[in-house]
Amino acid sequence: MAALEHQVRFSKLHERQGEVIAELYKLLLETSAIARGFIYNDTRNPTEAERANNKALQLYQFIEVNRLYLPESICSLLEAIAQPS
Repeated sequence: MAALEHQVRFSKLHERQGEVIAELYKLLLETSAIARGFIYNDTRNPTEAERANNKALQLYQFIEVNRLYLPESICSLLEAIAQPS
C-alpha cells in the first residue's frame, strides 16, 4: 500500500512538472517573439517597450513560482535571460 501511495505521489509530481515545462516553453516563445518585435520594429515605442518588459517580468515570475519543478541549472540559465530591466 505504501509503495502504491509513493508511486501515485511521484506520478502527480511528474505530471505537474510536465505542465510547468509546457507552460515555460510557451512563455519562452511568446517572450522571444515580443522582444524580437520590439527590437526589430521601433524601440522608441513606449507601448511596445512596456509590452516587452511586462512579458519578460511574467516569464521571470513564472520561473520563480515554479522553480521547485525545474533543475537549478535550468533556473539559473532562465534567470539570465529573463531578468526584468
